[in-house]
This record gives sequence, C-alpha cells and structure tokens, in this order.
Amino acid sequence: MRLFAPFLVLILSSCSTTNIFSIESFEKVELKSSKLSPDKAEINFLKYRVSLGGDIQFGDKIFDIKNLEIFEKDDKNIDFHIEIKAENRSFKNRNILFGKFIIWNGKHNFIEEIIPISDFDSLERFFSTVRGYIIEKRVDRDDEVIFKINIGKNRGLEFGSILNIYGLKKRNGYLSKIEKITSYKIGTAVVSKVFSENWSWIYLQNKKVADKIFKGDKVILKKGDFGEFLEDGTLLIKNNQDILDNSLRL
Repeated sequence: MRLFAPFLVLILSSCSTTNIFSIESFEKVELKSSKLSPDKAEINFLKYRVSLGGDIQFGDKIFDIKNLEIFEKDDKNIDFHIEIKAENRSFKNRNILFGKFIIWNGKHNFIEEIIPISDFDSLERFFSTVRGYIIEKRVDRDDEVIFKINIGKNRGLEFGSILNIYGLKKRNGYLSKIEKITSYKIGTAVVSKVFSENWSWIYLQNKKVADKIFKGDKVILKKGDFGEFLEDGTLLIKNNQDILDNSLRL
C-alpha cells in the first residue's frame, strides 16, 4: 500500500481537468449523424413510448411506471417494446409466477435487456434511467471539445454529473450471417457549468474518444464508481466531480 499510494498521487497530480464556464470561445463544427441515430420525436420526447406484447395479463404494474406512455405495437415511434413471457406453475400446492420481461429497442429492433418477471424493481430502474442524445459539437482554439445534449435540469443533471456515451453498430451473428444491432460504450463525459432546463454541454478529456462520437449517440447518467476502462484501454479514475485521464494502458 505504501508503494501504491505515492504512485496514485503522482498519477492524479499529473492529470488535468476541465471546467467549462462559457461556450463563447467555442465554434460549432460539423458533426456527422450516426447511421442508426434517433429521429426528432425521440430527441424531443421526455417520456418513453412503450408497447406491450406476449402475456400482457401479467404486466398490469407496467402501467404504473412513471416516464412511460403505452402505445400500440405497430406504432412506428415507440422507443421500447416489452415482450412478456410468463406462466403460473404449481409448486408444493402453490402457484408461482415464472417468466421474463424482454425489452426490445423499438427503433432498431434489438434486445436491450432481459429481466426476470419476479424482479419488477429492475424493470422500473431500467425506465428510470436518465437517457439523452448528442445533438451538437463545438471546438475552441486549444482543441478542447464539448458536446451539447438534449437533457438538463429536467432530468436531474447538474454540474459534475457523469454520463456514459453509447453508440449503435451493426454486426453479423457468430453462428449466422444475420445482421444484428448492438450497443457499445464510446466513452465517459462530465456535465459542465453551462446547462439549462432542457440541455447541457458536456466535455471529455480523451480526444480520441471525442472523434468517435456522432450526432444521435446516446448518453446515460452514470452512477459513480472508482474507475473503469474505456474502449481504447484508457483507465479513467473518478475523483469527486472530475474525470482524470491518467493514460494508463491495459
């Protein structure tokens, strides 16, 4: 521990942090749209539009979840489709409910998550997760990069809030040539001091990660932890409200 502590202090002291107080010195630059980006309805709609299918008689509690509006399954503008697979089984003279909630991405038709039907709390947490989208990019003379997202105080964001950024990509299945869409993590960002009710400006410290971000990529409010590895192998250590890039490699 004595050897590790000075090493950690050296790492943290060599890292720079960024606090954005104004965007006046930043110029808007072209930001290419993701090939799988959301439409305007998704970006402007705060509640999740959800359809139900399968054994919906076991899904009554879903109607009580906040941030949801239930739509018909064939509606083209749904965000998620919940397929309910459930049945009652007899066990020692008792009826026990078995099954699962299968949450499909409504726009790109891939499975986001599978939750046991007995774990309704996890289903509620899935839809209470704060999600938004990248909508603009700006750069200043020092090549600092900031991104605008479509959520702010209205979704509980504040200065220093940490967000994970995700993109979508197509790939072929391992056992077939059927093309599938999967979600992957691009990087981590921090909410700057420039934010309002309906939008925020976020910044990153890893410029390589910034170059991989497209308009329409998803941002999700992150619960803090000590550290994690990004896609390029960079270890990010979180210290209070700042993200410190110490450039360690896997």
